[in-house]
Amino acid sequence: VGGLIELINDRENGVLVPVGDVSALASELRNVLELDDERRGELVRAARESVVKRYSKNVVVEMIIDLYRSALERKQLGL
Repeated sequence: VGGLIELINDRENGVLVPVGDVSALASELRNVLELDDERRGELVRAARESVVKRYSKNVVVEMIIDLYRSALERKQLGL
């Protein structure tokens, strides 16, 4: 859904289901709960790594700085 598809790789670091498909959601939740501890742990670790990689404090600060730089450059160019 939206940006989630950019963050989540289905069955690698999360599970994607079609929007509004309650039965698919229930089925995938059941599947995750039935995973063995090792596989579930891999999924959790991969999910956390994806979030930290994209949204750690340092990454977000750099994104904000880039945004301000871009806005300043556009202003200087009269755009």
